[in-house]
Amino acid sequence: MASPTRTRVRRGLRPETATVPEAKVGTPVSAFWTVTNWMAAVDGTLGGFLGSSRTARSTIADGETQTSTIEVPGGSTSLDIALGGASDPSADLDLAVCDTDDEVVGQSGGPTADESVSLGPAAGTYTVEVMDYSVPSGSTAYDYHDTDFPSTIASITVGGPPSVKLTTGGSTTASADGTVAAAPPEGRDIFAEVRLRSAGGATVRVGGVKIENVTP
Repeated sequence: MASPTRTRVRRGLRPETATVPEAKVGTPVSAFWTVTNWMAAVDGTLGGFLGSSRTARSTIADGETQTSTIEVPGGSTSLDIALGGASDPSADLDLAVCDTDDEVVGQSGGPTADESVSLGPAAGTYTVEVMDYSVPSGSTAYDYHDTDFPSTIASITVGGPPSVKLTTGGSTTASADGTVAAAPPEGRDIFAEVRLRSAGGATVRVGGVKIENVTP
């Protein structure tokens, strides 16, 4: 068995993603984060999530609607979709997600281009609509990112202490071993997240790992 890929990222409880160029099906990929808390004291537990993601940089014209689809397999725990990074700072984009019955199951329509939707989806085909409500410059580039977390495509085990108590300035080490069970659909990457859930139920993403290529 090949040695796991190991990536070390120093953290301050802000999202950070490490990239792994390649992983083999059935071979664990390991990642480590040094977590330093620069915010208020935290008391919680660490958990891991591993799924597939798609990232794109697109351009949309004023008044245009762009659509794409996501095939969500059975056993997915969540589907997260986000827009941002508009080249026109005054752009106003809206986001909607429809299920297989063409019913709107999530939408976000604030006055900016930064929009997000999170769902606990059933299996099926979801249609994502990005709507250009207003772009003073006539068109704008923007970032698109979606992630779904099916239990069938991969598994993840989080190491370190089961519970975490960090005072302001305190540090601990978080680690995760992710094993890919199958290659993701074309155009999608495997993505792992480690999250810290506080005793009150709030979650903070400690770190992520993007696997660019999966081989047999």
